[in-house]
Amino acid sequence: MAVNPMLSSGAASMVEAVRSATSAAQEVAQNQVDQSLDSGAQTHVSSSSETPSGIPDQAEAIVALEQHSRQVQASAKVVHSADAVLGFLLDTSGA
Repeated sequence: MAVNPMLSSGAASMVEAVRSATSAAQEVAQNQVDQSLDSGAQTHVSSSSETPSGIPDQAEAIVALEQHSRQVQASAKVVHSADAVLGFLLDTSGA
């Protein structure tokens, strides 16, 4: 059984997910700052679901953050499974 590719794949996926989650989190934070600045400068707030021009959709950034968080969790499970298989193989080969 090829355990090393499982570990490598899980770890690489986890690194990519953390990188993407960091980017999404920065976008969420920047959107919050931009919206705070815009709301302070505007006297009229629209009741529609449209975002002010120039500000990316906050909901999309939050959804992306959640997706990347779940990808990290799934990748951690792959690494944990590979670790368990490796431990089993080491235990049985030593007996």
